[in-house]
Amino acid sequence: MFKSAVKFLVKDSAIYGIAGAVNKLLAVFTVPIVVRVLTKEEFGITSTVIGLSTFFVGFIMLGMDSSIARWFFDNETDDIDYKKKITSIGFFIQLISLLFCLIGFYFLQDFIGGLLLDGNIELINYWKLYMFSIPATAFLLFSNNLFKWTFQRNKYLIIAIGNAVSTVSLTLIFLLIYNMNIYGVILAPVLSSSIFSLIGIYLGRDYLTTKNIWDVKLAKEMLIYGLPFAGIMIIGFFLPSVDRLFLIRFVDMESIGEYSVALKISGLLYLIVNAFQISFGPYAFSVWKKPEAKELFGKIMTLYFTLIISVGVFFVIFGDLAISVFAGEKYLPALKLLPILLIGISIKSLAEFSSLGINWSKKTYYNIFVTIIEFLILILFNFLLTERFTLMGASLSILISNLFYILITFYISNKFYKIKVDIKRIAGILIIALLIDYLVLLEINSYLKYILIIPYTFVIHRIVLSKEQRIEILNYVKIKSQKK
Repeated sequence: MFKSAVKFLVKDSAIYGIAGAVNKLLAVFTVPIVVRVLTKEEFGITSTVIGLSTFFVGFIMLGMDSSIARWFFDNETDDIDYKKKITSIGFFIQLISLLFCLIGFYFLQDFIGGLLLDGNIELINYWKLYMFSIPATAFLLFSNNLFKWTFQRNKYLIIAIGNAVSTVSLTLIFLLIYNMNIYGVILAPVLSSSIFSLIGIYLGRDYLTTKNIWDVKLAKEMLIYGLPFAGIMIIGFFLPSVDRLFLIRFVDMESIGEYSVALKISGLLYLIVNAFQISFGPYAFSVWKKPEAKELFGKIMTLYFTLIISVGVFFVIFGDLAISVFAGEKYLPALKLLPILLIGISIKSLAEFSSLGINWSKKTYYNIFVTIIEFLILILFNFLLTERFTLMGASLSILISNLFYILITFYISNKFYKIKVDIKRIAGILIIALLIDYLVLLEINSYLKYILIIPYTFVIHRIVLSKEQRIEILNYVKIKSQKK
């Protein structure tokens, strides 16, 4: 079963990874242009405005993406009418929520903007413009989640890649032809997400109906299940922006621009993380009742963490090259932030495994409880570290809060659904990665730095694979070489 599971996940990860890869790669493609057209200060402004806006999506979605996914697989029969009913209830709940959000924002926009952006009028005006993208983003996510859970891969790719290409194209047009600078970077996603949210709803119309959807009991159950996830989404989207709330008060926008470049480059790791998460969710729900599933999840987790942490190590080794190419040598000071940010992302990506038990029990209020703890820990360490250590303090705060999140969710989940985690191997992988990152930051000879890949690969190979697995692989290679 392990081999078939890996085969399924690799296939789906590759398909969904195409969308994520195109999205990220197109964004990366625009970075050299954007950072050269905009000043460091302007780049810092755009990242701050966008970062302090996206969390409002959660107020519209109300966790309906998670509710729809959970109820889809709750019915053991493949009843299409039931699935249409579930999808439509979630959709209309989002519409009602959008109406209330629009009314609230109309009256409170100046107050909220002033609170988030320290009363900076220029930033508040940019923020108000970008907020037009939030309703569109909510329904864009709705359609993509629908395509994901119904395994409509082609439609998912059309919307995800189409929106990415459109956003990048509009950004370049606004920057290079119309010289719109900050306004161009902000307006492009507003227009693109608005267009593709409508296309997404149209493509998903087969799952939307007005028949037999006024099931108050079911709608209430979906809301109760989904609201904790809404809280998680709100806090989750806001978490990456907490650092901006502190940095904006302690450093200038040029420094925030450097910090944003480090986040952009380390964020490339999400190419793998997002692709895996998209495919792992439906797969986990479909097999977690099988007796061998707990051991299976543990093996997949070890394999996945090895891959994700290793990619992070390679990012660090080639970090100076990546920064020079995509942002320019003036951003090289951001290199020292990459190891911390990449390890933080790798650790947090284990949430797919650490929250399995919570999702299994349907006691999703634990998710919001742990996310609130993570949020408070992040604020605490930003308060303790950011003023004194500035950018490094903000990066360390992210790493520490991510580590606490994973440890706490594993502790709670194991009470309901305990997967067999090989702690020694996971810890060994992490320690080796930290050692390599430390050696790279010592600014050793560049050739010696690249040579570190060899001992790292050998040690990881010894840690991850058992003796039997290593022998099996070696015999397989020998057989293949003899055939040639």
